[in-house]
Amino acid sequence: MIRAIGRVAAALAGAAGLLAAAPAHADDAPRPDPGPVQFTAAGEHLFTVPDGVYALHVAAVGARGGSAMSPGGVGARAEGDVVVMPGLALYVEVGGAGGNTVPYGGHAAIGAGGFNGGGTGGLAEWKGDTIPGLPVPPLSGAGGGGASGLQLCPISTCGDSSRHRQSLLVAGGGGGAGADGAGGAGGTPVGQAGFSVRHPDVVAPGGSADPGGQYDRNGRNGTYWGGGGGGGGYSVGSGSAADLYAAGGGGGSSSGPPGTVYARAGDDAPAAVTLTPIRFATRLTAAKSPALTVQVAGSSTVAGARIVAGAPTGDAGETWRFEPVGEFYQIVNAGSGLCLTTDQNAGHPLYQWWCAQTGGQLWQPGSGFNLIAPAVLRNAASGLYLDLDNAGNVDARTFTGAAAQYFRAPPI
Repeated sequence: MIRAIGRVAAALAGAAGLLAAAPAHADDAPRPDPGPVQFTAAGEHLFTVPDGVYALHVAAVGARGGSAMSPGGVGARAEGDVVVMPGLALYVEVGGAGGNTVPYGGHAAIGAGGFNGGGTGGLAEWKGDTIPGLPVPPLSGAGGGGASGLQLCPISTCGDSSRHRQSLLVAGGGGGAGADGAGGAGGTPVGQAGFSVRHPDVVAPGGSADPGGQYDRNGRNGTYWGGGGGGGGYSVGSGSAADLYAAGGGGGSSSGPPGTVYARAGDDAPAAVTLTPIRFATRLTAAKSPALTVQVAGSSTVAGARIVAGAPTGDAGETWRFEPVGEFYQIVNAGSGLCLTTDQNAGHPLYQWWCAQTGGQLWQPGSGFNLIAPAVLRNAASGLYLDLDNAGNVDARTFTGAAAQYFRAPPI
């Protein structure tokens, strides 16, 4: 979904100081579609936003936790849109899978935590005794899976996704299995708790939606059992307690801008991050009259020309680009390079004018606005909404909830 994202925009402004430098006029030269880019190797990858791209659709899958007697938790899948700027350096983090636990000799090797926040499993050290129903030699805990996502700074500067707040989108990793229970799944957005088979009342909490809700990510050591490591995430999952309470670790939580969709990844889904550039070139159509497009009258390039709704022309006068300015957008006509403008008086026709990033030119898409579903466009300064009247005029009015105030933005 294409939407203004206040938290992301503010973070971009603070980290790069770039949002205020949004171009005043659209570049009419055609740009090749850069297409999606997928990262699958565990680790950190540098991504530079291509020219002409002002938003990215991000689909991230967190890594799975390691297995012991029970399986590790699956990672989460988080998918949403973030506002960016051309040339901005971003850091893609692909979570590493949690290590499985392997019994040997008098010890049971712990499972290592996966890259980007996965907790290490707890060590079980065998003293030679046996307990009915328990394996010999015993098992240590498996490692938690690492989180995957997109952030504004490298791990070397600001830490992994569980220790900083510069993440644009995070898909939590699954918790590692304990010697006596499965790991919890990555968050949707809250992480699932790990549990113990023999003690179902014992759980290791998953990561919370609160970034301050941190837990001990490492599984605890035990004299016979080891707890599973917690999954990495926006808030990490808890590592499990040990001994006979060796539950799996909790899954890490997920996070993203408003409108982000969360789900559990499939059992065989590998950790990955896919970035799809969104081109903010569109034709606006009203839900009231879908056969009409919002366009400059006569495809004029003159400042002050009125905005009307008419039959599709196929030329640049009905093509618009959404360019982010802080948490809002200026809507630039591709034919003239001028901005959709209201004089902030209800019922007055809209017109195009030189882009100045002023209140009468800043618009905020309503909840649910994307390339297909209709939604409102609210002017930041006046609080009025883009509106299509019965005469085919495009103006701004107070909110009525009528179809005349809902618009689609199909890609071109």
